[in-house]
Amino acid sequence: MGIQIDIFGSVVCRDMIRYFEEDEFTVNRCIGGVPISTLYERPVPLDEEELKRIPVSQYDKRMLKIQMKRNVVKLLKKSEADILVMDLADEGMKRYQYGKNSRQSAAYPDEMEEYIGNLFPGSSDPGSTEKKYLPMEADVDMEILEKKYKKFVQEITLSDENPQGYPEENIVLIEALYAEDYVGNADGVTHVFDAKRKIKDRNAWLKQLYGIVEKSMPECKIVKLPMFTHASENHLRGLGPLSYTEETYSYLSQALGVLYGTYKRNSMDNLFKERGLKNKLYTRLLRCGSVNSIPGMKKQIKDLEQQVASLQKQLNELKKKR
Repeated sequence: MGIQIDIFGSVVCRDMIRYFEEDEFTVNRCIGGVPISTLYERPVPLDEEELKRIPVSQYDKRMLKIQMKRNVVKLLKKSEADILVMDLADEGMKRYQYGKNSRQSAAYPDEMEEYIGNLFPGSSDPGSTEKKYLPMEADVDMEILEKKYKKFVQEITLSDENPQGYPEENIVLIEALYAEDYVGNADGVTHVFDAKRKIKDRNAWLKQLYGIVEKSMPECKIVKLPMFTHASENHLRGLGPLSYTEETYSYLSQALGVLYGTYKRNSMDNLFKERGLKNKLYTRLLRCGSVNSIPGMKKQIKDLEQQVASLQKQLNELKKKR
C-alpha cells in the first residue's frame, strides 16, 4: 500500500511520483496549477462548455475548475493522508485578468495561452478590459500576499482548532525553481532558455515566497534542489524550465524516502551533497562538449584529425617497407 501522501504543487511534485519505488508511497490527492496566491480571491465562473472544447489535458481543465472555486484547502483536508508534499513553482504561472471595477483573475498554464480569454463569461462585456502578465511584474502588495500565505499555513496545519490539518513536521516543502538551462537532445550540451521566459525574475519571486512559508512553518521539512539542476529536452512533458533531468526526480524521491524511512541508503545532507557533486561533474562534461560548437574550434579539430590520419598513413607505409 505504501505511505499515503497528498501532492499540492507544480509538475515537479507530480513528475516525482513516477520515481517512487513500488509500494513506497501512495498518492491520495494530487492538486496542481493552483498558486496559493489565488486561494483567497473570490470565486470566478467558468464557461464549462468552452472549457470542454479547448485542446488541453483533462487534468489542466479539472485544476482550473478547482482554482476558480477556491476550494483547494477544503479538498486537501478531506484527504486521509497524513503527509503533504508541496512546492510553490506554480506561483510563476502567467495570470489573466479581466473585468470592470472588480477585477477577476486566474493563473493558467502555457498550454491555455490561446484560449484563456474565452473561458470567462463577461470578459468581453462592454467596459471590461483584460490583460495577461507575470505576477512578479504586477504591482503586488507584499503585505497582502504574505497574509494569504500565513492564512494558508494556518488552515493547512494541525492544531486544536484545526484537527483536520497536517502535522507541521509532516509537510514537505520542495524548493522547486525554474531551471536556467537545458540539455540539448541533438548535441548533448547545455542551452540557456530564452530571455523572454524571465527565469531569473521568476526564481527571485519564488525565493521570496519560499522564505515566507519557511518562516510560517518552522517545523516543516525542506528539500532543496542541488546546484546545477538542468532541464531536459527529452522530458515526457516536453521542453520547459520545470522539466528536469531524470536524476533530479530520483534525488527528490530518494529525499522523501529518507525523510520517512523508506530509503535507508543515505542521509538528507549527504544525499544533497552527492547529487550536487554529480551535477557539477555532469555539467563540466556538458560544457566541455560545447567547445565543439565553436566554428573555429571545429575547423582546428578537423585539421588535427586529418594530420593524424596522414601521419598514420605514413607510418603504415614505413612498416610495409621494413
